[in-house]
Amino acid sequence: MNKSLIAVAIAAALPVVGQAQTNVTMYGIADAAVAAVRTGNPGTKNTIRLDSGTQSTSRWGIRGTEELGGGLKALFNFEAQMTVDDGTAGGLNFQRRSFVGLGSTWGHVQLGRDYTPSFWSLLASDTFGYGLWGNTLSYANFYATRYSNMIEFRSAGWGGLELNAAYSAGENTNSAFPSSAGSGMDISALYNAGPLLLTGAYQVNKNITGKQQKVASLGGGFNVGAFGLKGGYSQSDSKDQGGDKIKMFNLGGTVKVGAGEVLAQYIRLKNDRTSGKGDTFALAYTYPLSRRTNIHASLAVHRNNNEGNFGINSSATSAGTITNGSDPRAFAVGVRHTF
Repeated sequence: MNKSLIAVAIAAALPVVGQAQTNVTMYGIADAAVAAVRTGNPGTKNTIRLDSGTQSTSRWGIRGTEELGGGLKALFNFEAQMTVDDGTAGGLNFQRRSFVGLGSTWGHVQLGRDYTPSFWSLLASDTFGYGLWGNTLSYANFYATRYSNMIEFRSAGWGGLELNAAYSAGENTNSAFPSSAGSGMDISALYNAGPLLLTGAYQVNKNITGKQQKVASLGGGFNVGAFGLKGGYSQSDSKDQGGDKIKMFNLGGTVKVGAGEVLAQYIRLKNDRTSGKGDTFALAYTYPLSRRTNIHASLAVHRNNNEGNFGINSSATSAGTITNGSDPRAFAVGVRHTF
């Protein structure tokens, strides 16, 4: 049974309103790799493991639209993570994406859970695209990559310019704290036209007592023929919450080699409050076997100073918890199929 027939079957099983959908699609990614990973922590050694989600997090989802007339359409998306190596699916929850909204030529408004504008902004300036060992997800613990209870506006592209704005309701009912406690606000702008890419974002998150964390990022890129260059700078400051001030700088490049592509990236992470520092050096190669299937290989080596405990990540996995002064590393070879 092909995926269009499956989508029709799913649509038929939905309530009557779901049958009015003009387009319902099931989609996903299956990605698995053999990896050799080492935390570098005292008393540890290399671990050989089969990972799910090295280049891209393995997932499956269902999305659809309905034309409402006058250029207006309804839209929805539910997406769940799955793991190829052991066949589990995280309880089949849809915490990756879960929203409904309305769209038109001006863009769309959506309600629910999804990626934040800062996530999209930082993704655009990551040479590895949040995939493969040595991507910038090593910084993801220091800002909100997704919001629940979110109202988001994403504009259409206006001459290459896209604007995004999101608000996450804290839903606080405790009178001892501000009504905005637990909420988040995020805005971003992305310009992508011709060979030039420019992006920036600003995020403010409040904890359950109303204390703020502020995150700012800038990035850009340039493509000339077979060569590409991307880089960015971001700062996450949670001093108001009694936390750390983390800075990230990343710079990477790509070059087409026949049908394949070689990627390289450098990342510097720094904690101003602890003086911890870490440097990641990463190299990767991808080669398409078809329009939907490719093989990939990636190598990442990280160096921490005595106060640093930063790690390295693939798309869905990490080297693990890193102790101060330890140097993680990872190498993986795998295959990815999209459907």
